[in-house]
Amino acid sequence: QMLEMDTTKLEEGLLLTDLVIKAHPTEAKAYALRADMYSQADMLDSALACYNKAISLDDTRFSVWYQLMWIYSRKEDPHALLVISNKVTDKFPQEFMGYYFKGVASFLLQQYPSAVTTLNKALTIGSGDKKFMADVYSLLGDAYHATAQHELSDSSYERALMLRPKDAVVLNNYSYYLSLRGEHLEKAASMSRRSLELQPESATYMDTYAWILFRMDKFEEARQWIEKALQYPVAQEDPNVLEHYGDILFNLKEVAKAMEYWQKARDKGASSVGLTRKIAEKRYIHASQQ
Repeated sequence: QMLEMDTTKLEEGLLLTDLVIKAHPTEAKAYALRADMYSQADMLDSALACYNKAISLDDTRFSVWYQLMWIYSRKEDPHALLVISNKVTDKFPQEFMGYYFKGVASFLLQQYPSAVTTLNKALTIGSGDKKFMADVYSLLGDAYHATAQHELSDSSYERALMLRPKDAVVLNNYSYYLSLRGEHLEKAASMSRRSLELQPESATYMDTYAWILFRMDKFEEARQWIEKALQYPVAQEDPNVLEHYGDILFNLKEVAKAMEYWQKARDKGASSVGLTRKIAEKRYIHASQQ
């Protein structure tokens, strides 16, 4: 615990865990203790090796399996996370976190129906931690959206916001997906403004708000917000933001500049049929016409 205040304690801590392992070479707890030290110091590969050694000696302790899942999540390795979480849900079928991490891995691998099933199982088991329950509802909202189950997506986001009303990610995603469908735009605008109050420097949230204003035919306001977003390098590299800017410009009768940004969007990797038609036909094409 002192590592957070004094990184020089790492060497001392590892020496102590080495002594523990030498004294108890067949004790799983000894390797788990050393793994905890590595994990705390963000030495994730070394932590994985020690946790796996602990499991080889005693595979009955859920806490060690949990740490393995947590590390694969931190390493952003959804393939490995899915493999290990499958083992956990088989071995510990009543543990909420096994299904939570399995749902995360399935979603990241775009296995959306599996993610929906797994996350709903996590909800059935339940967790005493409101944070994780809100995370499940949030991810369910994303997964339902990906499978075009819009009513279930909306209700999942609503439940997430009941548990965590200041969740900027949920506010942004929910409002953006409503705008894509052209539904409840006033509500979407309100939620998007709230996300910007929470994270005023987010170019992504600025783009969302600009797009909602665009869908409300407030083109000049939309332009102001998307140009704020484009002051950030991350937005300048985002093909969706560039395409949105082109759409806004076209509806402001700036056709040549709109064409320029549609082309930039394609150059940055956008490849939708709608964008191809906009460039070929030199006109804005509403999503419903694509």
